[in-house]
Amino acid sequence: MSDKALYDDVRHFELRMLASRKELRALATQINKGIEFPTTRLLEKTLYTALLNEANGDTLNAHKNFEVLSRYNPYFEEGILAAADFYRSRDAESIKPYTILSEAIQVNSNSYRLLRAYAQEAARQGFDEYALSAQQRLQALIP
Repeated sequence: MSDKALYDDVRHFELRMLASRKELRALATQINKGIEFPTTRLLEKTLYTALLNEANGDTLNAHKNFEVLSRYNPYFEEGILAAADFYRSRDAESIKPYTILSEAIQVNSNSYRLLRAYAQEAARQGFDEYALSAQQRLQALIP
C-alpha cells in the first residue's frame, strides 16, 4: 500500500480483531512486528497490554491497565467490556463489573454493546428491574 495512514489503520484494525477473538499469541506477534502506537491509540495499546498481562499471569499490571480502561473513556467499548470481563473472572460475586458498565452507559447511553452487557450483568447480579429497563432500551435502539 502506498498510503501509510491507510496501511497503519488496517494493521490496527487487525489488532482489534485479534484482541476481540482473544487470539493473544497472534496479537503479540503482530505487535512485535513493529506496529507504532501514537498517542491517539493509547487506549488500544493499554487494552492489548492488559490482555497480554492477564494471559501471562501478571494480574497486578493487568489490574492497573484494566482500571485505566474502565474509567478513561466510556466510548472505547472494547476497553470497557474487557475490563468488566476481567473483574468478573477474578471474583464472580463482585459488583465491580456492574459498576463499570453502569457508569459507562451513563455517558455512552446509545451503545448497543454496552447496554447489552449491562443488561446481562444486571440480571446476573439480581437487579431484575434494571435488567428489564435495559432490555427495553435495547429494543428501542433496534430499528
